Amino acid sequence: TALFTVGAMILCGVAIEASAQDNKATHPNWTPAEQAAGYVVFRYTTMENLAPSHVPARDAVATKLSCALARDEYESIQFGVHALAGDVKNIRATVESDLKVTVYHQINPADKAQLAAAPKEAREVPLWMSSEFYLQRGNVFETDGLKAGQTVNFWLTFHADEATKAGLHRGRIRIKPAARPETVLDLAVQVRPFILERPRAAFGFYYRGDRLPKRFRKGPPIGGDMVKAMYRDMAEHGSNSLWFYPGGDYLKGKCRVVNKFLPRAQKTGLVSPQVPSFMMGMDPTPASRAWLEAEGRKRNWPELIEYGSDEPLYPSDIVRDQGVYRRSSLPTTRTGTAVSQLAAAYGYSDILDVLMIRGGAATPEMQAEERRVGAELWTYSYSILRNGFLPFRQRYFAGLYTWVYEFKGNYVWAYYSKHMSHAWFEPGRDEPMPVVGHEARREGIDDYRYLQMLEDSIAANPQNKSARQAAAWLDDLRARLISALPDEIELGTLALEEYDEIRDRAAAYIAQLGPIPNEAIARVPPIPLKDPAAAYRGQSVAACIAGLESAEVSSRRGAAWALLALGRDAAPAVSSLVRALDDPEVRMPALRTLETIGPAAFPAIPRVAKLLEHTDAYIRMGATLTLGEIGCPMDKREESSGHR
Repeated sequence: TALFTVGAMILCGVAIEASAQDNKATHPNWTPAEQAAGYVVFRYTTMENLAPSHVPARDAVATKLSCALARDEYESIQFGVHALAGDVKNIRATVESDLKVTVYHQINPADKAQLAAAPKEAREVPLWMSSEFYLQRGNVFETDGLKAGQTVNFWLTFHADEATKAGLHRGRIRIKPAARPETVLDLAVQVRPFILERPRAAFGFYYRGDRLPKRFRKGPPIGGDMVKAMYRDMAEHGSNSLWFYPGGDYLKGKCRVVNKFLPRAQKTGLVSPQVPSFMMGMDPTPASRAWLEAEGRKRNWPELIEYGSDEPLYPSDIVRDQGVYRRSSLPTTRTGTAVSQLAAAYGYSDILDVLMIRGGAATPEMQAEERRVGAELWTYSYSILRNGFLPFRQRYFAGLYTWVYEFKGNYVWAYYSKHMSHAWFEPGRDEPMPVVGHEARREGIDDYRYLQMLEDSIAANPQNKSARQAAAWLDDLRARLISALPDEIELGTLALEEYDEIRDRAAAYIAQLGPIPNEAIARVPPIPLKDPAAAYRGQSVAACIAGLESAEVSSRRGAAWALLALGRDAAPAVSSLVRALDDPEVRMPALRTLETIGPAAFPAIPRVAKLLEHTDAYIRMGATLTLGEIGCPMDKREESSGHR
């Protein structure tokens, strides 16, 4: 019971009962004082967008707002102002607190109208995106007057730095429309007694300056100050990694990433040497790579992973040849890319150090195979922002989903115009403003940070009874969520209040067991992809067949991968490969080799066909592609001819 005392005290005071279901409620019976004021202030969750048509429930009307955060954490509160009478104008929200706080409100109508009036090809604000998705910095919502029944949302983001005193911080929030009485709410912010450690997984953005709104693509605004502002915004929203583009000739000093973008990302605290980033367009020559690695060590840069062909199709000899070349000629440089199709995840697992799988496509068998080949599994999404514009999905994708699958990285699109944007820009200004989903992504990253810290505390106290209880709770949570897809998760899968309950319970365990700082965690340096076939490369088919019968897993896998390189010449090994399909450790390279053998592997058809009934989609995909190549092999294996 004591374990939940903290959680009961500090659940964020953005009441869950004020959710979308309240829109169905009839108008409450407002008090005479509320009717005289002409408006009410009410609590609302940060996990949902607060629509202008929302009618608050009677018990959501606020007298107090509260939240909790650890040191080195941001935490937000959302509340609404609902007009009971017309002409509720120019609403001002003033926060009195000893904590740092940023006040936002939904985009001012005049600003949105100005942005929306631009020609279609230059329009930055999609007309179909509702105003409440946009958060505008400032404490006055400028309006000629809310009509009776309309609502506007305000958003408060608190920050506790590492020097903030733990405990309860009290304050007030004053809401004052023009010519209307003032409403004063009590404020209570609980600062937890530990620093929230930064994530060791990479949370980043695909960021390209050439795809910003058109007014920023030319001239001085795209210069250093604007880039720094965007990098700072990313860092303040939980990011610690970035996709850098384009590359260039480092040795001749003709690389904007090296000369400008990477140093700026360092100065704003966006990147650190502990977490890798991506770079596209790397110079492929060994001399340039050696210079880049040496310069990176000297300047304390993060590891730069080469970003390969984006979202490649499978099969493609071009992609495979590129991967084999990199592994043989540039053994110290890791390579990764985004993979949107399950077929490509299956087909390129042995040539990508970092496989960034589309959100929702990862499976437990894929996860296991990436561990076997020594690769890292990351995830990304180009759809999570615009899929219903639901903040709780953004939070789930960034946090719990990343933790459940133990991804080493999580990426999304950012700072693009129109529907890709996680930020927007006021007319005439070049400082980014967030959308609600961007704030929700930070909440998800913080969920991950709490769970990472709890796992560290458990590992440091293996014999502690509470640590064992916490470990069992985490195991149950992971098993419960393993099938919850980020683009499809609904409120029934995980209730809104459960997100904060999970965080509160993790925080209580951390406080009880003792926080473990990142500095105390042994850092394992990145290791380039294994070459599992090395021990059997160049040996005969007979030697590889003998290897498939070895008692050593490494030998069985090495033999299967070596046979893959032989292609159709490996046909004498079909019977042995069929038997290997019953071995979970060797199944995937065995499928890949049978696929490469093609029609001569026809005796394997009955056993491969049985794998179409497997519960894991990764294995079913492998079986499907193998049967396809046995029955109807592709004549060309070019990049444009792969399977989708």
